Amino acid sequence: MTDLDLVAGVLAGESEATAAFAARFSPELRHIVARLGVRADAEELVQRLLVRLLVGSDQAPAKLASYRGEGSLQAWVRAVSARFVIDHVRHLRAQATADRFSEANLARSGRIEGGLQQRRYAALVRSSVERAFGALGPRERNLLRYAVFHRLTVDELGAMYGVHRATAARWLQRTRDALHDAVAHHVCAVTGMPDDEARSLVREVGVETDVSLRSVLSPALEDDAAAVQPGPHACVDGA
Repeated sequence: MTDLDLVAGVLAGESEATAAFAARFSPELRHIVARLGVRADAEELVQRLLVRLLVGSDQAPAKLASYRGEGSLQAWVRAVSARFVIDHVRHLRAQATADRFSEANLARSGRIEGGLQQRRYAALVRSSVERAFGALGPRERNLLRYAVFHRLTVDELGAMYGVHRATAARWLQRTRDALHDAVAHHVCAVTGMPDDEARSLVREVGVETDVSLRSVLSPALEDDAAAVQPGPHACVDGA
């Protein structure tokens, strides 16, 4: 099979061609990821790169569609993959800088009673997030990790789980809502404050932001192959 035949088969959705491409180039992608200094979640980055090359999204077609046979497919994959990884590393560095500023601003925030109440309850909200996250099922925890730490789009989530992007979006939103509800419920139970006040506090402290979630949640993925797909009651115990 020539390079162009392989690419044509992948773009046509042929499973054998897709499997052949992944088997041929996955070791190359792992080598590139390692060579460019990615250590944490390296395998996850390789999988994201495969999705970008083979599947694409509503916003961008599969990257393989731009291969025109000018030069070897291996050289083309190396170049495209290197740019993808370099952009990923740059994004992580920029985000780390933004996170430091965001966390510093959060600590100085005066949005609730001059900032005193926010600082007073920040530790409670943090522990409530950890408690609620632990009560999620493994697939729901992974959904949050994919979205928060690995920044997968709903298109990439859908491709990973073999579902439509709308289904992946519903799963993710349902999980976020359940996490927020559980955190507010626990804050309410501990402090005795009214439910609407507890929800306002949770929003002010920032639990709905990815910055706050990254500060308390572990990025390590779990084996969720046997987990039930998220359903209306599969997320969080409200306690």
